[in-house]
Amino acid sequence: MREDKSACYRLIQGVALHQFPYCRVPGCRNKAVAGHHAFPRSRQGTAFNPKAVISLCLAHHGFAHTEPEMFRPTIESIIGDEYEALRKLSLMEVQFREEDYKRIAAALNKILDNITYR
Repeated sequence: MREDKSACYRLIQGVALHQFPYCRVPGCRNKAVAGHHAFPRSRQGTAFNPKAVISLCLAHHGFAHTEPEMFRPTIESIIGDEYEALRKLSLMEVQFREEDYKRIAAALNKILDNITYR
């Protein structure tokens, strides 16, 4: 089966939403509808890292995109102590090949298979 970047993006969204089905913003009790990448995906450094994708409701996801600088402290509080390390990792330029996407997809599928619901 051919795995590509799009399939991996769908899988990372699924991981985020299955791990945390409700919005991660403190005090929000809405159902999550999107896995928001805490850092730009352009360099691919954290594009498929579950620790760098946050489940958000529709309102907070919209806010995260329209006001990213205002939303950053919220992201920092959600990610916690690992924020700075993930931010640095996100700055790495990564070039994935077809076999890389296959490994990424397998790892994300394994996470999905092992998620226990709370």
